[in-house]
Order: sequence, then structure tokens, then C-alpha cells
Amino acid sequence: MVVQKQLWQDYVWKKQTVAQLAEQHRRSIDWVPRRLEVAPLSHSPIMPQPLVFVADAFFHKRSFGVCVFRSPKLKKNVYWRVIATESPATYRHMRVKLEQRGFSFQAIVLDGRRGVKEMFSDIPGQMCQFHQIKIITRYITGRPKLEAGREL
Repeated sequence: MVVQKQLWQDYVWKKQTVAQLAEQHRRSIDWVPRRLEVAPLSHSPIMPQPLVFVADAFFHKRSFGVCVFRSPKLKKNVYWRVIATESPATYRHMRVKLEQRGFSFQAIVLDGRRGVKEMFSDIPGQMCQFHQIKIITRYITGRPKLEAGREL
């Protein structure tokens, strides 16, 4: 139990990767996610209330990630879940869980992933500015030759 708690602390607060943790504990890379999934988490409960949520997923390996619903107002992660893939079903599940706990959605900021936006079609939503910039830079060159490209 102590190892799992320390593993989680190193993973979250010291920003250690799964590979680094596996090497540090002299275990396989597959061992780390299994331990993180069952690690006891201590946190102060957040009272249910209407909130604006920012939702996104991040991955450390192709099949190990975390999906997070965060409240910028509270500056806290309200709900998170370890995931193998990012899908609309993940976001639907997490929305249902939050609503069952008494939270309501004033608005949501998402990454624009296909199908996810539809899970929140009944509330105001916006695409994350970071992801908007990434999409735009994917389609334009850093060294434009034409005048129109330079103006962009």
C-alpha cells in the first residue's frame, strides 16, 4: 500500500514517466499502470455545484492514459479516470458520474475530438485554444512562399 501511494506521488507531483518509475522500482513497465490503478487516493471532497469544466485526456503510453475533468474556478481536478483509449464513451461515462454526484455543467471546454462534442450538445461548449492552434499549424507552413501565406 505504501509503495502504491509513493508511486502515485512520484507520478503526479514529480512528473515521473511510467518508464522512469519502472526503472526506479526495478519492475516491468506493465507493472506501473496496474499499481497506479489501485493506488489509494486521499483528497478533500468537492461539494457538488454548477461548474465550467475543462476535459481532456493525456497518454504516457499508447494504452495508458488519464482522462480529466478539471474546474478552472476551483483550480482542481474534479474527476479523473485511467483509460486505455480516448473515446466518446469515456466522456459520456464521466459526465454521467459527475451528474450522479450532483454536479451540473454550466459549460465545457473540449479538445475537438470527433464524437465527443456531441456528448455535450445540450450545454455551451468551446474548443480548447491550444488544440485550435495545433490544428491550424498542422495545415500551414512555418516558411510560406506566397504572399497570402505570409499574411497568415
